[in-house]
Amino acid sequence: METKIQDIMKKAVLIGHDAVFVDALREMITNNTNSLIVVNRTGRLVGEIQTFDLIRQVVPGYITSDEIAAHFVTEEIFKEACEAARDIPIEKFMKKDPRTITPKSSLMEAVVIAMAHGQSRVPVVDEQHRPLGVISRTELKQVIAKYIDIEKDLTKESRLEPGIRKNATVEPLTTFLLPVDGSERSKRAVGFIGCLVAALGDRVQTITLIRVLAGGYLKRHLADMAKVRVKGEIIESDIFKTSREEHILKNIKPMLEEAEAELKKFGVKASINQKIADGVPSEQILQVAEDGDYSTIVMGRRGISAVREVLLGSVTASLLHKPIHQSVYVIGTKVDTPKVNACPIPRILVPLDGSPHSVSAAREAAILAKCYGNALAEVTLLHVIDLARYAKREYADQSQEEIINETQRIFTDSGVAESKIFSVVEYGSPGEVILNTAREKQTNLVIIGRRGRSAFHELFMGSVSREVVQRCTDATVGVVS
Repeated sequence: METKIQDIMKKAVLIGHDAVFVDALREMITNNTNSLIVVNRTGRLVGEIQTFDLIRQVVPGYITSDEIAAHFVTEEIFKEACEAARDIPIEKFMKKDPRTITPKSSLMEAVVIAMAHGQSRVPVVDEQHRPLGVISRTELKQVIAKYIDIEKDLTKESRLEPGIRKNATVEPLTTFLLPVDGSERSKRAVGFIGCLVAALGDRVQTITLIRVLAGGYLKRHLADMAKVRVKGEIIESDIFKTSREEHILKNIKPMLEEAEAELKKFGVKASINQKIADGVPSEQILQVAEDGDYSTIVMGRRGISAVREVLLGSVTASLLHKPIHQSVYVIGTKVDTPKVNACPIPRILVPLDGSPHSVSAAREAAILAKCYGNALAEVTLLHVIDLARYAKREYADQSQEEIINETQRIFTDSGVAESKIFSVVEYGSPGEVILNTAREKQTNLVIIGRRGRSAFHELFMGSVSREVVQRCTDATVGVVS
């Protein structure tokens, strides 16, 4: 039986175009939705609001991309920003005239619109442009599952929403997502991962090379400019489509092929996939990583100072601020040119604090250390006693000896020689001590646990892992969730 749009669309939550910020917020919370359809007084669809459209209204323009300034924003200032947004008319920030489909549209049309215009939900309208419902990515995935006959294999648990998925089942260092753009930093990342994945051998199942074509905003406007009106009928030109396809054929595909060839040069046995996406890089990378249940994201670092990297904004920084379950590796600017069968991480530094995320980082480091055997020079286990917390008696009952001994066992049980494991205990500011030790030891890889906080708290309360990523630019830094 043919699946029709009206068979899979779900009810749309509507809001009037004369509503304000607080009305939209209330509707989203009450109806447990991340999307609202905006209608005028006659019921015609005139816009759409996503959760991020609301969130953007509480961020002052002067700190939109300035993470240093945001770090010093107090809770009181944040509260004032929320109050100031209360009465903003939704017409000022809604997305006007989103692309729509009708009940007579094909499923493929819904898929193409969702991809081409970055719409997580595609409104369904009638002949008078009044909303009948919406098609989301969830419905599209379910239809795909039906057509490839895997519905019967899905358990109730596996059909949960993406936010409730069983992330813990993804084994570390098994599935890699590698964003590439043809730059030198990107080529360093490809070489580094080629060397690493070859050593990990059969453990690695797949590597996906992804190129995100930014400029979705420009793309939408070029598409609008390519429209002409003939006797009252709007006809779309294929100028933009043609130029995009030519760009992909001449520039993007050759770059992806070159990256894949580089990986194979190192003897990578895992399957290598190529993917091209449109939109905001950090959002697209995260979406692909979540949808594909990847264990590891690998990013190149811009060849600029840590302060400028924060001020100018960074895809890597954006990913690290989100509550993701993937480990994120940021390749250092002074990584030696990788060689086949060489070890790119002979000196590993593992900061410890006895927490579960610290233990996770140690386990992942042990996997990497084991795969290089005799090529590994040393693993340094660093336990920093934070003087500020020590003075306030905030330390747990677990002693520094217990923390170090337990971590040593993780490495020795993995097959790492005890003679290559060194322990260091220091007093001071954790971030500073980690950075100083990395310089002194000429560390190639610092692997640290992501703090077990939400993205909101991490942004406003500071983070040792964030400080290390920002300031330890020479070595590769792995942040393990």
